[in-house]
Amino acid sequence: MMQTITIRREPWFFQDPLVNATVAKSVAALSPAFKHLPAPVRLRASGALRAWDLLSERDARVAKARRIVSDPDTGSHEAFMALIDAITPSIVLSKVDREGAAEDLRGKMSAIMMPLTFWWRGGALYEPTLSLGTLLSGSDIASDLPAQLLTPPLHTLCIVPPWQHRHYCGGSHAIFLFEFPSASAAASTGRALAMSSFGASEKGGVVAEGFCVTIDDENAPLQPVIDQELDRQCSDAGSAWELHQIEASRDRWRQRLDYVTKTLLYLRSDGAELRHLQPYSAAPKAFPGFGRRKREEKLAQVDQLYDRYIVGPASLEGVHGGEHGERLTPGQALPAHWRRGHFRMQPYGPQSSLRKVIFVAPVIVRADRLSTVD
Repeated sequence: MMQTITIRREPWFFQDPLVNATVAKSVAALSPAFKHLPAPVRLRASGALRAWDLLSERDARVAKARRIVSDPDTGSHEAFMALIDAITPSIVLSKVDREGAAEDLRGKMSAIMMPLTFWWRGGALYEPTLSLGTLLSGSDIASDLPAQLLTPPLHTLCIVPPWQHRHYCGGSHAIFLFEFPSASAAASTGRALAMSSFGASEKGGVVAEGFCVTIDDENAPLQPVIDQELDRQCSDAGSAWELHQIEASRDRWRQRLDYVTKTLLYLRSDGAELRHLQPYSAAPKAFPGFGRRKREEKLAQVDQLYDRYIVGPASLEGVHGGEHGERLTPGQALPAHWRRGHFRMQPYGPQSSLRKVIFVAPVIVRADRLSTVD
């Protein structure tokens, strides 16, 4: 069945009908009608992605903005401003509250920009398993791991945690990662990793938040680099209210950074499990013999499919207490009688001159605390 989407009247509209229809479909992607889908897939399922593609073919300003946004070397703010500038000429704001209308549009475009950039840069979806989330939440990062390990496998990706583990990553339903050269880097090799969180408010609305880690020294210890970025953003606050707002989100971003960092480290470790599922690529896109309505219904169903990488083990069968037989259950917190897992560097190669990251899973250490098993 095709979905009928009702869009509330916004305090703004666009004189250009094509721009207006495109932004309206994009706003619809943020509605509860698509909450069952990962953030990037929402944009395609609502028809917004096709609308933006069509708009970029017919509007020179949007075409130019698309070239800027699609370039992985473009920073997040520059990409956002390029798209806003492209559609601004035809905007009409509410006369009742122009400032509020502009802020409303900016907030919605911030949320829309994440999945749009994802698609235009050819991003990939990564879904950690519930089992992997259990292992990561019960593991630590060694203090000597270098910042160079905080490198995604692609310059653009989206990590979608299981809903049971959203509390491990600050309530995020999805975390977008965009890697690009750092404009403020002291060296030409400096880079920035922009992270955008896509979540939901208590009222069901979409909440978009951003954070950027700048890495000028790839050999610097990873954890201090992250801590410095958190401290810098707090010190840059212009008022007490702004400082309070930043401090309020600090814990959430620490959780997100912890989840993202451990996921990326796991992907680099020996023995990492990764499966590529491609239901969207494998699905038929042409339906000869169908009428227009039936064909549109079929395409709407296909647009809700999505390719993704499944990261981590499907179960925790290999993680247990050895002869004691106790096993972890996906989704549970690490019991007190288990030793926490950890990521650390391990020497290898000629004369152990090289180092690689390894993941040591949690293991039982206090058999005396085991509960009786029938």
